Amino acid sequence: MRELREDRRPADLWFWADWFASIDVRSCSLAAQGLWMNMLGIMSKADRKGFLSINGKPMDSKELAKFVGEFKDKVEELLVELEYYKVFSRDADGTIYNRRMERESGLSRKRAEAGRLGGLKQTSSKHQANSGSKTEATLESDNEYNSYSSIKEDNFLTWWERYPRKVAKKDAVKAYVAAVKAGATPEDLLRALDGYLAELKKNGTEERFCKFPATFLREDRWRDYLDRPVVREVGSSGNVAEGVARATERNRKNFECLKDDK
Repeated sequence: MRELREDRRPADLWFWADWFASIDVRSCSLAAQGLWMNMLGIMSKADRKGFLSINGKPMDSKELAKFVGEFKDKVEELLVELEYYKVFSRDADGTIYNRRMERESGLSRKRAEAGRLGGLKQTSSKHQANSGSKTEATLESDNEYNSYSSIKEDNFLTWWERYPRKVAKKDAVKAYVAAVKAGATPEDLLRALDGYLAELKKNGTEERFCKFPATFLREDRWRDYLDRPVVREVGSSGNVAEGVARATERNRKNFECLKDDK
């Protein structure tokens, strides 16, 4: 059986909680969601995982329509809908790709390379541990702990207090530290959270359908919300949650006034 996947695994993990909590996908029609499912299947088997292509060549709407058994005009209409809600992205030559698959594929390549080089490092660490002294590996662990403590005290708690679904805090801390080590700034993570909160408010998403905090932070998923529009009240300098609370209270009072007038 021919292997098309670059990581050579026969199956993908499917995160149902993420699927049902995905604001962009849930904003689309059922037909568009069905097309997206088919596109995910094609992209998972592509030579370059995550990209809508066959045999290394980008797949156009005509080829996609033939693959899913639908009229070309209908497929193009659904693609416009998916792109409007930013379900997918395009690279420089216009090829459609899935951001999550592309990220995970890159991580898989990096891990494979790290594994190739890890044997010598592991042997060296074991030799140093057997010496009975404080080794370089131990020092690295201490530095990691200090970094964790600093980030947790100075920045994480601020971010955590604003996140709507407070579950699995320990995993969230680890994911937060990993994101900062990968280059994210605390300001970036707060701005991304503002974008996510705005989408949750816009779509009326219940708290139980929100992403887990660690899921939001892992593998650069938070970057998908950096450029999302954030709706704030005029003259307000607070965050989105505060603005929403004020607007809700104002609407309640207006409603009470209308009842009194009657």
